[in-house]
Formats: sequence, C-alpha cells, structure tokens
Amino acid sequence: MANPEQISFRDNFESGDATGWSGGETDTGNYLDIVHYSTLAGIPGMPMPHSGAYCARWIVSGGDSTADAIFTEADININTAVTNWVKFNVWIDPNFKTNTTANDNIVLFEGTATTAESFAFGIDYVNATDSLVWSIGTHATAATPSTDSTRQVKLGVWHTIELKMHVVTGSAAGDITLFVTEEGQEPSTTATATLASIQNAVVTEGLFGVQDPASTTNCIILMDDFQYSGIAAASGARIFPTKNRFSTTRQFLSSGLVKELGSFHAFVGAGTVSNVTWLTGGGTAALLGIYDTDTAQTHTGNRKAALTQSLAGEVIDVPAVPFDVTRGCYVQIDDSGNGNQEVIITIERAPNWFSDGNMRRFAQRRNLGG
Repeated sequence: MANPEQISFRDNFESGDATGWSGGETDTGNYLDIVHYSTLAGIPGMPMPHSGAYCARWIVSGGDSTADAIFTEADININTAVTNWVKFNVWIDPNFKTNTTANDNIVLFEGTATTAESFAFGIDYVNATDSLVWSIGTHATAATPSTDSTRQVKLGVWHTIELKMHVVTGSAAGDITLFVTEEGQEPSTTATATLASIQNAVVTEGLFGVQDPASTTNCIILMDDFQYSGIAAASGARIFPTKNRFSTTRQFLSSGLVKELGSFHAFVGAGTVSNVTWLTGGGTAALLGIYDTDTAQTHTGNRKAALTQSLAGEVIDVPAVPFDVTRGCYVQIDDSGNGNQEVIITIERAPNWFSDGNMRRFAQRRNLGG
C-alpha cells in the first residue's frame, strides 16, 4: 500500500476549485464543474460526493458539445521501466443513453507523451451488445480505451478505479492493468482488464476528465479523489480503495513528493470531534488548520485549531479537543515545503454524516436556511 511519501499528486476537489491541478481546467463545451453536495442533494437520483463535500461533475450532452472537458497535471509523469499507479472514484448516471450505431469510447483518464498519447482508461459503449463496459488502451491504439473488459459498468454506484502503468519504451515489455472495486466490496485482487507485452511512450502529463463523447451520448459522470503514486524515475505502490466512506476515523495523507496545500472535509453538518492526531513530515514549517465549515471557508471566525509544526517526524495530539462544529469539519494542511503529512480525525458525533441519506437530508434543510 502506498505511503504518504509515495503519493506525489492528489486532488479531492475539497477546495471547491481546480487550483490543485498545474494545468488547470479545460472546458470549452461548458459541461464540467466542481459541485457541492448541497447542489447534488437537490437533483433526484444523484449520490453524495465519494469523499467530503465536493466532487467533479460532467453533464455530458453530446448534442451540445463533444469537446474534451479535463483537468491537466504535469506532475503525472512516468519514465521507462517505472511502474506507477493512479486511483480515483467514478459514478456513472443510471440514465446513461446513447443513440450511436457504433461504439462510443469515452476516455476518463489519459497519460500523454511528448508526441502522442501513451495509455488511457475509460468506458466503452458496445453497440453490438447494447452494453457499457470498462476499457483500457495503449499508445499502439492512440490511447483509445478499446480493449474491453468482460465486466459491465454498474450504473448508479460509486466505483474505485485503480490503474497500474508499467511503461517500457524500448521493447514490448510494458503492461497496463485495471482494477475496479465497487463501493462496499473488498479491494479487487483480480484484474478487470490487462494489456501485456506492449511498448509505450514516456508519460509527461495526465489528463483527468471526459474526452471524445459521441454527439448522441447523454449522461452525468461524477469523479472524486484523484491520487497518483510514484514519480517520473521511481515506482510507486498500489493505493487501494477507501473501505468505508463514512468511517468514524477519517485519515488524510497530504502529497508527499510534490509539496502543496492539501485539504479535506472530515464530515459535513453539526458534530463533535473527539481527537485529532497529526503525524508531521520533514522540516519545521508545515501548518495545520481546522475550521467549522462545509464550503472550505478558512477565515479566522471559523477556525477551531491552528498549529505550526516545530519538529520533523512529530506525532502531535492536537489540543482543544473535543470541540463542536455546526456546518462541518474542514482540515487544511499547508506543507510549506515539508510533505508527507498525515492527519487522523476521530468523530464522536456527526448525525448528518455516515450515509448519503443523512447528508442529503441535511443539505435539503441547509438549502432552506435550516
């Protein structure tokens, strides 16, 4: 399992924007946004975000736009003979609909090279069987995810996607392996799809989002908590799915190799935090702040705790606990050049958390001013 120092890039959208991505957001068709749980709660059939208060949403309506809608990150790069991993969560609309008479290969994640795509993951609508399946592709097929698994996509359910990428440029010795785990299930140990004995191109950046939807395809796609394990010249490790989205113990690992601001909503709504443990990384300058908010508002009026790291490798039991919040518990770590941070929040009480239903009911009251 990946350690904090192996997670070189992560964005869970809990800041409410795309500032975590080095290349930002590209959305010329205007169908991508970062959506708050209170907005999703007002739409029949929508789930809550997989992690926290926000997730990314694509409202695919091919008749309006077939343009790509993506986030771009330059820190997703893989040299030859290196094996790295990505993990993220995806939910596909139960009302997925397409009228195409051919297959529709929709890319959801792609590793790009200097002159071409290197590999891709996505979903493939197979016209002959009227089915939607998980799919992967390689540089040899221009990264179109057209190597289909036999496993159909279960609509209306969160899935964790894990993609193992072993890049080899000089010979056909690389491989790509896909693992798909349905929410609530044990982590998949059997590959959903594999491409072996392939020759790739070196990856220079990652593209996360919807690419190439057909003009007749209509659906909503939600994705959340993207993580990348490894660096260009050093292999990473499998990250594994979150076993329980609504655990009473919430753990957050900040990016260990690329120093950045990290944040997460431990829960939303009123509640009590009984303990906070901070495992610091190297250096002495990282900052930890905890705020009473469900919208990433970090002004001092919302602050419940604020600490500055004083020693490398500390285990700090944060003072001023237990404490209560009314809107939610938001945690922010400023690495300040000192990565490998880990924060563990223990929840004593959070009646508006622990299920999609609880979150939805709270959001509906919240939207009415309650």
